[in-house]
Amino acid sequence: MKKVLFAFILLWFQVNIAFAGDNSHKQEPLKPRNKYEQKILKQGRSDIVSNLRKHNFKAEAFIRALKHTMLGIKLYNQGDYGDSIFIFKRSWRIFPSPAILYWIAKSNLKFGKVVEAHKKFADFLNQAKNWKVTTIKEYLLIDAKKQFKKLEKNLASLKLQTDIKGAEIAVNGIILRNDSNKAVKTPIEKKIWLKPGYNRIVVTKKGFVTHSIIIKNAEKGKIYTRKAKLLTPRELIRKSQLFKKAQLDRQKIEKMKKTAEMKLLKERLANYQKLKKRQKNFRWGGYGTMALSGVFLAGGVVLEILSHKYYQDIESAAPGTQWSQIENDYDKYQKYSNLAKYYFLAGGVLALGGAVLTYFGFRKIKFPNKKETKSKIAIIPRLSVNQGSILFSLSF
Repeated sequence: MKKVLFAFILLWFQVNIAFAGDNSHKQEPLKPRNKYEQKILKQGRSDIVSNLRKHNFKAEAFIRALKHTMLGIKLYNQGDYGDSIFIFKRSWRIFPSPAILYWIAKSNLKFGKVVEAHKKFADFLNQAKNWKVTTIKEYLLIDAKKQFKKLEKNLASLKLQTDIKGAEIAVNGIILRNDSNKAVKTPIEKKIWLKPGYNRIVVTKKGFVTHSIIIKNAEKGKIYTRKAKLLTPRELIRKSQLFKKAQLDRQKIEKMKKTAEMKLLKERLANYQKLKKRQKNFRWGGYGTMALSGVFLAGGVVLEILSHKYYQDIESAAPGTQWSQIENDYDKYQKYSNLAKYYFLAGGVLALGGAVLTYFGFRKIKFPNKKETKSKIAIIPRLSVNQGSILFSLSF
């Protein structure tokens, strides 16, 4: 029982020195306002009560934080560093003494969380400068500075550049936070401290795809520089290899399509030129056919005149003339009359054919890829490279 009491008194003395400060500055006796102030005054620490009142802290919070801190130091001395971190953090939320940050840093250091320990030592040294409620013992400051410098040499650091403002950063699953416990937003000018070895940095923002940076083997004391470029889902798809391949395939198809179209266009132009040449041939063929029809018609006229002459000779023969005398004239009449009919028929057919060929020769040829029906019933000349024909089209 005496050993337990002695250990408790020793622990109270350690906490009282580290957390509350020096009691050498005794002030005038104060009247307690509540039972918590009364407990503090019984320990002869009227300076603490005075400072608590001056800086608007409650004595109840001080006592509760002191109890948690005592429990945290006990767990720390037993080697239960994970539990001591939890208790110290709870104590600091109740009463934000910088001395508690020191113990949080020490626990993290023992627990192997060197980056968190480095941050807490930095927070302790910064806040201890302006802390006036309790006295921070000098040995705590000396030890914290020593541990801080040692950790800086044993840690790596990262300078992160981002193109998007307002993104959050997580290092090894822990979101970076400032002294107000708010998440740090990009752009960030300060170094990001990394533990030696493997580190994963994640940059996130709503509406953008998460960007990860992996440093596989961070070296002690080395400064790394990385750039995080956040992309929207659509931008990421465009940057993906699959999209690039699809784009290249699409471009190849478009190129092949244009090549095929140009080839087809050249073929159509060549066919068009051939059709124009054939149309010219039709035109001259029409002229020749119509000229030939004129020759046949003229021959028919001549033959008709000759047949008519022999017919008149037969008609003008004297009555009682023998058939043998006029038989020769009759045969010539029949011969020339029949030949005239054939000549007229051939001349008419040739004239019609010449007219049709001339019509085709002067008819406007449209470009092959344009199709147009001007009327419900249409006669369309079909002119190709190897043949010509007439197509009767009836549309309903």
